[in-house]
Amino acid sequence: MNWDALDYLVALALLGGSAGAYWIATRSARSLWHHTAVIIAAGGALLMLWMQLAVGLVGDGDHPINHAMGLVLVVSAIGALLSRFRASGMRTTLLVAAGTQMVLGALGFILLPAMYFSDIFLVTAFFSGLWTASAFLFHLACLKELRP
Repeated sequence: MNWDALDYLVALALLGGSAGAYWIATRSARSLWHHTAVIIAAGGALLMLWMQLAVGLVGDGDHPINHAMGLVLVVSAIGALLSRFRASGMRTTLLVAAGTQMVLGALGFILLPAMYFSDIFLVTAFFSGLWTASAFLFHLACLKELRP
């Protein structure tokens, strides 16, 4: 693959955006659980966006389900902003993101031909697992914040 200047700028913007999101989300965090949860969520979002831009998540990049998967990132961003990156709000946000990922995976099973089932299954299982793991770590951060 030959990268041109635009590809490098997009990569720089994605990496810088992920680093910025980590900094914003952890500047008031008091626990290692919170930091680890943010790393998993921001890394998962970076990976998902990078894969969508590079080759698409399912089959080739032209399937509508690839574009719909971006909804997971939109839901996550809105939830993060509304919760002001607090652990309790991020826990709920990432559970909603995992649910959204699973619903989109189910739609993929319904709408796409059988030859894409393995792609849909792997993408859905991997990313919903990341969102759920991050939500669990935010839950642990909530418990730690409640204790003096």
